[in-house]
Amino acid sequence: MGRENDAEPIVAALQEAWAQAFAARDIGAMTSLYCDDALFFGSTAVLYRGRGGVRAYFATLRKDIVLEGFEHFESSMRRHDLIIAAGYWRFRFGAEVRPYRLTWTLLHEDGAWRIAAHHASPRG
Repeated sequence: MGRENDAEPIVAALQEAWAQAFAARDIGAMTSLYCDDALFFGSTAVLYRGRGGVRAYFATLRKDIVLEGFEHFESSMRRHDLIIAAGYWRFRFGAEVRPYRLTWTLLHEDGAWRIAAHHASPRG
């Protein structure tokens, strides 16, 4: 059985680090949030693998995209080193705001929580 309350501060801290790295367009900081062998579905249909794939994805994003915020996240600590989190976030593309669904699988490795799987898709 998951321990949701244990997971919430971990997920919130990773969201904050992700938001800061994204706002700064700091690709090094962004990729450090992911596991070496992460699986990554961003806003495109391409499945990226590993930190190199995460780096490639973020290097090609439009520079005018702004993270508006995370919304209504649910999380569950499945084991002491594994968290599943899902919820919503919004991005602004120029004047247009687009809502997305987001699912993260977080893994505690080498003394830090990292994203092992990232899946984002438009919220319909």
